[in-house]
Amino acid sequence: MPSRRHVLAVLVAALLLVPVVGAVVAAPPPESLCGTCGLSEDHYDDGSVVVDPTNSSVEVELFENGSSRWTERVRVVGGAEGLTTNATLRSETVERAFHRHVVDDDERVDTRLRVEGETLVTTYRVPGLGAQSMGVLTVGEFHRTGNEPSVYVGAARATLVAPEGYHLVDGPDGSAAETTPDGVVWTSPDATSDYAPRVEGRLTFGDDETLFPALRGLLAAVVQNGPVYLGELFSATVVPGVALTVSGLALTRRHERRDEAREPAAIPLVALGVVVVAIALVTAKLAAGSAPIAPALALSLAVPTALFVALGAIDGARRRWPFLVALGLFPVGLAVAFGIGGAWSLLVFVPVTVLTLALGIPAFSLGRAL
Repeated sequence: MPSRRHVLAVLVAALLLVPVVGAVVAAPPPESLCGTCGLSEDHYDDGSVVVDPTNSSVEVELFENGSSRWTERVRVVGGAEGLTTNATLRSETVERAFHRHVVDDDERVDTRLRVEGETLVTTYRVPGLGAQSMGVLTVGEFHRTGNEPSVYVGAARATLVAPEGYHLVDGPDGSAAETTPDGVVWTSPDATSDYAPRVEGRLTFGDDETLFPALRGLLAAVVQNGPVYLGELFSATVVPGVALTVSGLALTRRHERRDEAREPAAIPLVALGVVVVAIALVTAKLAAGSAPIAPALALSLAVPTALFVALGAIDGARRRWPFLVALGLFPVGLAVAFGIGGAWSLLVFVPVTVLTLALGIPAFSLGRAL
């Protein structure tokens, strides 16, 4: 039988590879707040329309009923004459500009392009950008969770203007935004930089005469998203949680030891747990740049595997039940911490759970050898 030290070394080496899986998850392409600001020869081979993104802006004017009017302005350095005279080119330009825009094509109406001197001006409306609830107006378009594509400014300056008689109550997230009483401003010193700065968070606007707007905003978020989020949370966590708990229980029942079995070596177990969690956290931090869901996947593999090791090493049902509970609740905590939900997450985490069990079963056996 291999020595305890050799078993521990093999287990730690194996777990070094576990969290790395999360770093290779493909991230969906980010979406831009300004569509036409990115038109350039770098993106399109024909070079029909070339713009200067460092001289660009997008203004979003929000109205009380949740509708919005968008105005994009960008300096044209090539192809301005063709835009003025060629309707087909204008149509193609719109299609190219809004290929990866924050607003879907079916949500954007009355899109118009015109050239004012050297400036390309694009206007359109988005009827349902905001929603009234609990006496406040909320904008959730920029609040992205899980593996949803992130949103970035894509212009030198972006402004979201509150409806007349309203003021900003809460939001946005991140340090790139500058808040004013009547809106939010994002600036990008280098508008050509890739996918930065980010536009993040839910925005809440309250009527100037509304009492307790901050509390109303919190209640609105619960009313609008609470049932949906709970349903998504359940769909994302019930299968992994049940599978991990039942598997852990089955393993412990199958390999039940006598009550007077030996106590586990505490120091190796604590050291192993610290190493695994540290590796998972570091890898999760490094993986954050590759995809929003990557850190969650890194932790979802490493932590349950470590719990299976503990289940194998610890004797007695009373000592094991906290680890069984932890296996069941871990997917829930992970989903809450990372904002994971929806059917897509179930498709992701079911294979991850299978992989975790494939690692957890031998990890349980190795834990018994400690």
